[in-house]
Amino acid sequence: LWNNSLQFYEKIQAHGFVQGILDGTLPKESFQFFLEQDRQFLNTFDERLSVIVSKSPASLRQELSGILE
Repeated sequence: LWNNSLQFYEKIQAHGFVQGILDGTLPKESFQFFLEQDRQFLNTFDERLSVIVSKSPASLRQELSGILE
């Protein structure tokens, strides 16, 4: 798996955003934008996951409740 993914890992490591975080040159506004986008994604993910769990069988909800809390 790692060998098949190495090219993607290297591209991620070379990305300007990642390099800017690593060397301290990423503009504050870029990082703030990233954080806001991440917040929106996580909120939406949480909402959708809650809907999925609420529509699942009770036995599965009970199993998932321990994981999701």
